[in-house]
Amino acid sequence: DRPRSLGLQRVVSAPLEADDGSIFGTLCGASTRSVRLSETHLAEIRSKARLIAEMLSQGRAAFPETGRP
Repeated sequence: DRPRSLGLQRVVSAPLEADDGSIFGTLCGASTRSVRLSETHLAEIRSKARLIAEMLSQGRAAFPETGRP
């Protein structure tokens, strides 16, 4: 198990989804402690992933040819 071999006890991720539903990245977090995450924590991580995806999508829309400045 790769995360444990790195000393990680908790790994969490949420997809970064484009408007069309395609996934173009992942918001990830990790801890060397065995942290308990409540549904509230997980909802907050998903909310942040949506916000990041929206911001990145706006940036890509501003530069449609390359997706970057």
